[in-house]
Amino acid sequence: GVLETPAILPFLPGLCRHLLGEDLQLPSVPTWWCGQAQERDHVIARLDQMVIKPAFSRIRREPVFGATLSRREREALADEIRARPGEFVGQVGLALSTAPVWADSALEPRAIVVRAFAAADGEGYAVMPGGLTRVADSTASAIVSTQSGGGSKDTWILSDGPVAPVTLLAPAGSPVAVERAPKDLSSRVADNLFWLGRYAERCENLVRVFRAATSRLVEATSIDDAPELASMVRAMATMQLVPEDAPASASIAELEAQVLAAMLDESRQPGLRDTLGQLRQVAWLVRDRLSGDAWRILNQLHQDLRGDVDCERPGDALVLLNRIVMTLAAFSGVEAENMTRGHGWRFLSAGRRLERGATLATVVRAMLPAGGSDSAALWPLLEIADSSMTYRRRYFAQANLAPVLDLLVADDSVPRSIAFQLQALAAHIDGLPRDPGAPAPTREQALAARLLAAIRGADVTALCDARRAGHTEPLDRLLAQTVRGLNELSDTLTHYYFSHAVPRVSR
Repeated sequence: GVLETPAILPFLPGLCRHLLGEDLQLPSVPTWWCGQAQERDHVIARLDQMVIKPAFSRIRREPVFGATLSRREREALADEIRARPGEFVGQVGLALSTAPVWADSALEPRAIVVRAFAAADGEGYAVMPGGLTRVADSTASAIVSTQSGGGSKDTWILSDGPVAPVTLLAPAGSPVAVERAPKDLSSRVADNLFWLGRYAERCENLVRVFRAATSRLVEATSIDDAPELASMVRAMATMQLVPEDAPASASIAELEAQVLAAMLDESRQPGLRDTLGQLRQVAWLVRDRLSGDAWRILNQLHQDLRGDVDCERPGDALVLLNRIVMTLAAFSGVEAENMTRGHGWRFLSAGRRLERGATLATVVRAMLPAGGSDSAALWPLLEIADSSMTYRRRYFAQANLAPVLDLLVADDSVPRSIAFQLQALAAHIDGLPRDPGAPAPTREQALAARLLAAIRGADVTALCDARRAGHTEPLDRLLAQTVRGLNELSDTLTHYYFSHAVPRVSR
């Protein structure tokens, strides 16, 4: 990932000579990073010959071909490069090869790029025959990328004679040994499954927050007359979904625009569309671990938010959010009911529990600020945690702070409470593989146990009494420590299980 970063490309020849004492065996496309003054001026002076690309993958924008721009457009692009030079690289525009593509009952030439692959063979690397041929989505497009709508073609390598068939399958009728023990799980697969769980849960959390806010936007005429909506906006501001000053300054119309943008704008980070894209991307990396039903569900999510979504009003957005909640619930159900209970499932489920616990603690903390009204936040909190019916069935009463907090924070029988997530996390961590000589408990076991003990040991009634007396720090401190502890636990799991390096024998 680092080596493929466009901003690094100009430095690869020097890095290769410095680190390996040799020149690159294959030259790259001539590239200039605009973060250097001389290189920036070189690129700007030759914009009509350049392809301008984002310097880093986190910057979401399509390549710009200088030759296709008008003079005024090139001047505007030059001004943009001067304003933020570190975000751009310039590359020489290369003439791409073409291949015939059948489209609209006729053949047409489209640009292609062949990606070659090299496999480690112990002493070095062997270049594989063939490769992946990617093809542009139209004759007018010079961007060859499957993410931009392009496709792929088979790459054939001609031989001087017949090629002997090769198969890794056992001959038909061969005995197959029954096996129930899980196969070894590579650190990369474990990493991707962990983040599949986190992104799936992050998507659901975002949808539930958006839905709670949107349902109140539908009925609100003014934010001053909608205290529950104001509480929701505080939470979204804390989650960086809307501007920090939104609760104080925004009108209903402005809030509608901000919420819809956070839902549907692909460039918004964090945002719903961006997070769903991350979910789909990491799912693709573990596609051999997912069933056909799971893929159909993910494809449905992709279709729901593909292209221009007709959500001009909060009511339209509410219909879409309800559908996405149901689709995500189907994905969770397929995962929970059909996935083999091996280490891969543990990592995936641990990612879910960690994300759900951290998000709920963050949202509760944001919606119960110092000096604010607690009553306006309680029903939205129950709704986000899908616990409204549990509360009504148990208490038959209006929402009160102590029972709501007990339900959402300390009750380990409620599947969306913080205590439930920590209890499940501790169980998953206990079941993970570890070095025979590792100390007991391990760092991650000790951290999970400490977080669970802190929540179980919290006196929710005393915290609420203190809050009513004006002392908001104890509850805020408990929630903040929970979020920090879960982030530390994620880092600890990453450091030990997801470091893609030589296996270690000690901790």
